[in-house]
Amino acid sequence: MKILIVTTMYQRHDLCRIVFEYYQQLKKVLNIELLVCGSEGEASRNVAESSGWNYVEAKNAPLTNKHNALFEHARTIPHDAILLIGSDDLISSEIIGYYQNNYTAECPDMIGFNTLHFYSIEQKKLIYFKGFLKDRTGRITMGAGR
Repeated sequence: MKILIVTTMYQRHDLCRIVFEYYQQLKKVLNIELLVCGSEGEASRNVAESSGWNYVEAKNAPLTNKHNALFEHARTIPHDAILLIGSDDLISSEIIGYYQNNYTAECPDMIGFNTLHFYSIEQKKLIYFKGFLKDRTGRITMGAGR
């Protein structure tokens, strides 16, 4: 199953390069394609394309329109599923591989995490977030990797 990893970017070019190059390395061993929507013209295009990402441009505000442009452009890239990440999210190759091995393009569900870990640079510690309660029976998916 080919997964199209999509994200948006705005400023933070050094951080984006790190994240984009991480996924470019995963592309060598996983069946993935990469797409980012930026809004800073040649500056963001150069960061994306120099890291091997497909690029589309849209205004940064409102952010909803930027995501709409991202998903509209995604229609032009062959894929079986889309993985939406934040521009600073690193999803392990094991998670992506799990998605590829356990789900198909016909899967009617949205899948994702119901708990997350964040690293606080200020506190220099890993923080565990239990997630949002949906109701008494479970938690809703959230965050990266949906």
